[in-house]
Amino acid sequence: MSEGPPRDKLMMQRVLASVPFRLLVAAFFLGYHLLSVAWFAHGRYEVPLNAEPHAAPSYEDPDNTGNGQLRHASRLAYARWDAGQYIMLTLEGYDHCPPGKLDRQALATLPKACKLAFYPGYPILARVLIAVTKLPADYALFAISLLCSFLFLFLWTDPDVQQRLGTAETYISLLVFNAFPTSCYLVFVMTEPCVLLFTLGAFLALLKKHYYTGAVLAGAASGMRIGGAATSIAYAIAIHTATWAERSAGWALVARRIAYVPLAGWGGLAIMAYHWRRFGDVFAYVHAHGAAYHVTGSLHDVLFPKVDWIMHSLDGPTHDLMWGVAIALWFLLAHRETLRRFLPAEQVFCYALVFVSLGLAYAGSIEVYMRGFARYALVAIPIFYAIGTFLRSRQIVLVVWLMVCMWHYREVDVCYYLGDVGMGGLRKCHMTQWSSW
Repeated sequence: MSEGPPRDKLMMQRVLASVPFRLLVAAFFLGYHLLSVAWFAHGRYEVPLNAEPHAAPSYEDPDNTGNGQLRHASRLAYARWDAGQYIMLTLEGYDHCPPGKLDRQALATLPKACKLAFYPGYPILARVLIAVTKLPADYALFAISLLCSFLFLFLWTDPDVQQRLGTAETYISLLVFNAFPTSCYLVFVMTEPCVLLFTLGAFLALLKKHYYTGAVLAGAASGMRIGGAATSIAYAIAIHTATWAERSAGWALVARRIAYVPLAGWGGLAIMAYHWRRFGDVFAYVHAHGAAYHVTGSLHDVLFPKVDWIMHSLDGPTHDLMWGVAIALWFLLAHRETLRRFLPAEQVFCYALVFVSLGLAYAGSIEVYMRGFARYALVAIPIFYAIGTFLRSRQIVLVVWLMVCMWHYREVDVCYYLGDVGMGGLRKCHMTQWSSW
């Protein structure tokens, strides 16, 4: 008669699956990111965490032209780059966008205050919080980011994930994720925390067969940023797979599951419907983004990128192409071992999420030298599962990978974000090779 697992091992597994321990781990990693950014902001840039604690962000436009000034938007060290766009949307919405159908000429002359090239989901959440708490816009956005990141880190170690992936693999993958260079975006005023939380929440709902809840969460992800569409697509495909496996249960089940497919994209569909009604263009975001960043998004450019784009990406400040190749290789090396204990619908979700999210990230960034690819790729959560699984029994390789990631995290990605737009910050990060950045 075989003996069961040792008592000490069982007790350890119970601890690692317990809510208090998982909360403590989530708080530790969130604190690590907050303190790392704070320490670097003080040491490298000599800036406080809040440069103007008594001056809330405000928009001043005395001529009512939509080309006024957004003030105090960068007072928080955690609010740089696109944070100002989301603060502006929180304060003003699309009020400064011209009415009527937007043609190419109109898109090229949009007022500065019209942030049509950014999704409104994250600012809408901030507006709700502001209505309840009266917080300034940047504080509200920051609070939402921190709350979403904390819940995301907590849910990463959900017992259902530990059961399928393995307890050790789950915690190693969490460590790998938090060492990854762009994981610092968990504590920035950006959309990543929301997308990550809704994506992981949808996946956990799928594991627990709570299909309606999962569809709602997947739809919420699609309303945060264009990359959230990967979650919607992955969930819709997974729903089809699960329904096919249970088709003998009757047509009522099939009909109900089919209804979950559009629900899984409700956020993105709602934005498109609003843009169609307001601007007469269901793809207003795509067209505004292309006009703002001078990208065409053509299939030819995606399939046959210019050599110059590739060279810029390899030698650019954040080395996004290098990280893209690295994480793709990790997933290809370990995907079978990683997903072997997941059910077919769960496997389909993981594969679709990885391929669609990386595909969207690549297609949307290749014309700008893949800037942002490494942070867009964060939503491809199964990649980090694969890295954790592959490196569990390869401790030396794990240590080397963590060291490389953490160096890049500190000296490149955190430095790059804190430097904000322009070359001044890049010089502090020793990034001067491409003036076009």
